[in-house]
This record gives sequence, C-alpha cells and structure tokens, in this order.
Amino acid sequence: MDPLWLAEVLNKLISEKKSDLENLIMNGAKDYDEYNYLRGRYNSLEDVESEIRELLKRSVNNDEQGIST
Repeated sequence: MDPLWLAEVLNKLISEKKSDLENLIMNGAKDYDEYNYLRGRYNSLEDVESEIRELLKRSVNNDEQGIST
C-alpha cells in the first residue's frame, strides 16, 4: 500500500469529520458539556492531522537524503 495514498485518504476522512463537527458546534450544542466534548473531538482530529503531516515531511526528507525508514 502506498503511504502517500493512505495519507491522502486519511486527511480526506479527517477533513470530512472536522467539517461535520464544525457544523454541529456552529448549530449549537445541547449544553456546555456537549460543546466541550465536540471541541475535544475536533482538537483530537487536528492533532492526528498534524502528526500525519509531520510523518509525511520526515518521509519526504528521508527520501531526498536517501535515508531508509
């Protein structure tokens, strides 16, 4: 399986989930606890997205330098 393809698919799924959460947050959560829960899920997705970006950068840098991962 191509890591680049996998990263693209994961980023697309994460982006869709973030968009869904944005809509839920913007349309109003039932209460403050639900709002905090939704924000926590959103922040977790952002963290995963960031980690994927960093791994891809490292992979590209290693490929350019001829370093095996």
